[in-house]
Amino acid sequence: MSKFRSLSMKIIATVFTLVAFVFIADTLLNQSISSSVYESTEALSEQMRSVVSQKDAQIQKLLNGLLDSKAENQHVNHALASHELKAVSERKQAYLDGERYGISMSVASLVRASMLSGEAETALDQIDTLLENDQIAAINIWRDSGELAFRDNKTIEAVNRFIDAEVYEPRDAEKAVTIPSNRMKTLKQALSKNSNHESLEAEIKDEDGNTIPIAYSYFILKNDEDCQSCHDPAQPVRGILEVAVPNEELLVLRAKSEQQIGQLTKTLEAEQASLVAQSEQQKADAEAQTRDYNATMSAAKAELDSTRETASWMGLGSKIAFFLLTIGLLMVALSRVLTRPLRNLTSAMLRIAEDDLTVEANGVNRQDEIGAMSRAVSIFKDNAAARRKLEQESKEHIEQQLKRQETIDALFADFRSKIQQSLETVSTHASTMQASAVALNNISSATSEQARSADEASASSAESVQTMAAASTEMTASIAEIGEQVVRTNDLVSAATDEARETDKKVAGLASAAEHIGEVISLIRDIAEQTNLLALNATIEAARAGETGKGFAVVAAEVKNLAHQTGQATKDIETRIQAIQRSSTDSMEAIRAIATKMGEISEFTTAISAAVHEQNASTSEISHNIHEAADRTQDIVGNISGVAQSAEQTMQSSHEVESASRTVADVAHDMRNVIDDFLQKVAAA
Repeated sequence: MSKFRSLSMKIIATVFTLVAFVFIADTLLNQSISSSVYESTEALSEQMRSVVSQKDAQIQKLLNGLLDSKAENQHVNHALASHELKAVSERKQAYLDGERYGISMSVASLVRASMLSGEAETALDQIDTLLENDQIAAINIWRDSGELAFRDNKTIEAVNRFIDAEVYEPRDAEKAVTIPSNRMKTLKQALSKNSNHESLEAEIKDEDGNTIPIAYSYFILKNDEDCQSCHDPAQPVRGILEVAVPNEELLVLRAKSEQQIGQLTKTLEAEQASLVAQSEQQKADAEAQTRDYNATMSAAKAELDSTRETASWMGLGSKIAFFLLTIGLLMVALSRVLTRPLRNLTSAMLRIAEDDLTVEANGVNRQDEIGAMSRAVSIFKDNAAARRKLEQESKEHIEQQLKRQETIDALFADFRSKIQQSLETVSTHASTMQASAVALNNISSATSEQARSADEASASSAESVQTMAAASTEMTASIAEIGEQVVRTNDLVSAATDEARETDKKVAGLASAAEHIGEVISLIRDIAEQTNLLALNATIEAARAGETGKGFAVVAAEVKNLAHQTGQATKDIETRIQAIQRSSTDSMEAIRAIATKMGEISEFTTAISAAVHEQNASTSEISHNIHEAADRTQDIVGNISGVAQSAEQTMQSSHEVESASRTVADVAHDMRNVIDDFLQKVAAA
């Protein structure tokens, strides 16, 4: 074992020695270079940090203080000027709002006083008078639904309905006008808040087509106690007054304020731009100083970079040299101790794989892995030779077994073919015989069934013929009776026709009387309507008379109530008279239809009587022929009974043949199964 030297250990020892040498040399060189670079870098870094830190602190402090103070001063001045301008605009806004509210209150008071007089035209005239004032651009009265008032008769109808009298005459209706959506929104806000301080800025056009800025104010016209004598207390709001006041002065003031605020904003922006410019200049000065510092540091950095580059090239050159030397030595060593012997072994193994057993392995006497592999190749060659011999012997044995098996298979195939042919012949004949027996059985069954059916049909036919003979005799007697009944029916129909005509005349008289009653009812209804109109006029006159007409108003109300009851009773009587008239008309039409049908029935009964006499003669002849057919049917019944007995005997014989053929088929099937099982067992053995 002392002479045994491992190839792996040789390679590991060589590589380890080379790597250790390179590592020690590289470490010593890098340590020397790193020490010099580290000292220079530390000195330069300390100098740079100190200079930049001082400069940045001074610049930041100076710029922050200057920017903060100037920006705060500018914002304060701008805010003061803006507040002063807004205060002037707000004071003017408050003055105009008060003026607009005062005008709206005055207009609402005047319109409300005019409407309390009960005359809508007076209110409209008052609105037209107010519109002559230059401080009022428009006045509208809207319903809470958004419709313009005084253009239809909805309010007049509601008032007349509430006081239950036609006090106010309807006006000529005009096209409905609806408030625009933006103004409708403000109107709804006023109603929901129950506020008289809602307003909306808008524009209108004057008669010359010029646009005028205005402000709409909304005042709610409530249904006070003074108004509830004519208006339903359940409706809290009578309408919404809309007053438009010119708003041009306020808009001019707002525009002027906005212009001044814009000028202030521009001034602030200019000052801020100047401040930014100054700050940028200061930053530029600081940057120039920084560039000087950077130049100094760049010079020091250039010297440092030069030192680092020199050290880097020295380290890289030494590493490359050591690497190339190591690779060269390793390649030489591996080629001599490993590569060449492995190539020889690879060639020998490929030749053995190609079944060339004349090859000889080199290096069998070596004491390392190459020697062990060479000896293993020699063993593979010996095993391959032994395997070749065994394969040849096995091949010859298999060929002998195949020849023997082919002979046995041929014998079994011939036996199977012949026995299968015999069994198929037996099975075919048995199936044919069974099918013939089944067909014979079916024919016998059908013949027997037909014979029984014919027997039953013949018997039934004989009975039917006898029955028909008896029925024909009875039918002859019945037809004679029918002739007599038809004559009596014709007499009854003639009498019923006369009664229907008489009833028609009576119903016509009833309809005429109902028409006279309807004329009387129409006269009573006209009198009731006249009485109702007189009572309504009396109620209006009593309302105008005041306290002195209350007694007369009570009497007028009673007369009106009596006229109303009379009208209702008249309508009820008229409805019933109309129902009687409709019933009379329907009865007349039904009676006339009955009389017509009676005439048709009389004609039909006459025709039936003639047909009955003809049928009586025909029935007598049919009865004679049926008696002769009954005698011949008895002979047919006797012949069919003999056929039925023969069919029963044939069907019994076919059953016996079918049973025998089924037994033969079963035996052939069992024999086939036994032979197949025997052949399978022999083939498996």
